[in-house]
Amino acid sequence: MQLSLRDVAAILNVPEYTIYRWISDKQLPTRQINGQYRFNSVQLFEWATLHHIDISPRAFAQFTDEKSDQVRFDVALEVGGIIPNIQERDPAGIIRQIVAQLPLPANFDRQNLVSLIISRNGLRATSIGEGIALPHPRSPIVIPGRPPAVTLGFLEHPLPMDTVDGKPIQAIFLLQSPTVRAHLQLLARLAFAARDDRFHDLLLSRASASELLAEAHRIEESFRGTNGEHLAASVKEAVTH
Repeated sequence: MQLSLRDVAAILNVPEYTIYRWISDKQLPTRQINGQYRFNSVQLFEWATLHHIDISPRAFAQFTDEKSDQVRFDVALEVGGIIPNIQERDPAGIIRQIVAQLPLPANFDRQNLVSLIISRNGLRATSIGEGIALPHPRSPIVIPGRPPAVTLGFLEHPLPMDTVDGKPIQAIFLLQSPTVRAHLQLLARLAFAARDDRFHDLLLSRASASELLAEAHRIEESFRGTNGEHLAASVKEAVTH
């Protein structure tokens, strides 16, 4: 979905002149069509996640439908799996080892996916801070008919890189989804989890899979709302009011 500059300013809750500044200073991805800026919704949400910029829940109204309940952070993490000890020491080797363990179809071209991720921008530019990275190709990993999956890998040797906060990368997430809409829902949950102190502490301490999945379940319920209402209902209510 293509968004206008006014759309993006509303989604990020900032003045339009701030969007112009971010295009220049923070490489906010965009392109010009007939002299007007247009923004890809997937690229926008990924960029906001990488730059720790909050997105209003009402922005997800357009990405929420009757199938939204099928996207759960805890279930996706269980499907994707946790890799406790990645031994590789260079970015290409790290990506290769993670992709080798992704729950992908038997005939999926894993080497091509590795190449696409590496050619995108490596690991530095996909750091979301605090030792966490979210590498991805230019387009989301979308595999129709497959369940949403979040794969988490822990580096045995933290990777020193010139990240924004100067902290070496210790944990890497890779997402795969059946649709672009599901990818955005997963990305929202991951951004929510990355800002959760308890979950972040478990990441840094390399907690067990059972502990991480339990926290992922808590985060999913928190994301949906403390009153047990689903995100779809809360978002649509916010929009209509």
